[in-house]
This record gives sequence, structure tokens and C-alpha cells, in this order.
Amino acid sequence: AGRRLFRLRGGPGKWWVADERAGACPTLTFKEQGAAMAFICAELMHELLLAEGQEPHIIEGWNV
Repeated sequence: AGRRLFRLRGGPGKWWVADERAGACPTLTFKEQGAAMAFICAELMHELLLAEGQEPHIIEGWNV
């Protein structure tokens, strides 16, 4: 079932991103829509590399 991960709202000069993933940070604000989209893309595209002994970050199964 499709679930929304992010919500982008606002207008010129004040855009806000609500991260709707479990355990995510609260709403963030941006001056530009492009900056808000860059944040969302960075969150979705990030590949965490771990050093030995680090605890992994578990992603949701649909993302594999």
C-alpha cells in the first residue's frame, strides 16, 4: 500500500517539508522550493556507508 513519505507545502519565500516517515524529524522550512526538493531527494537517495562496528540504519522493505 502506498504511503506518503514527505509533504511539501507553501509558496514563494516559505516552503515547508513534513517528513512523515516513522521516527523522522519534525517539519523543516526552506526559502526556495528547489532547496526543499533537494532535501527530499537527498534523504531518499542517501546510501549510508558504515565503518566496522557501527550500528546500521534499517530502511523500509519497499525501498530494497
